[in-house]
Order: sequence, then C-alpha cells, then structure tokens
Amino acid sequence: MAQVIAWKVSQIDRFALYLGIRVDLMLEWDS
Repeated sequence: MAQVIAWKVSQIDRFALYLGIRVDLMLEWDS
C-alpha cells in the first residue's frame, strides 16, 4: 500500500511540476 501511495505522490509531484513550468512560461510570455 505504501508503494502505491508513493507512486501516486510521485505522479502528482511530476504533474504539479509540469503545470508549474507551464504557468511560469505563460507568465513570462505575458509580461
């Protein structure tokens, strides 16, 4: 069970990182 949770967290973390990068790029293009 712990492995499943760790996998989900890593997936969410990767997704959040990806979204953060996208938002960062959009903000830079906007200014």
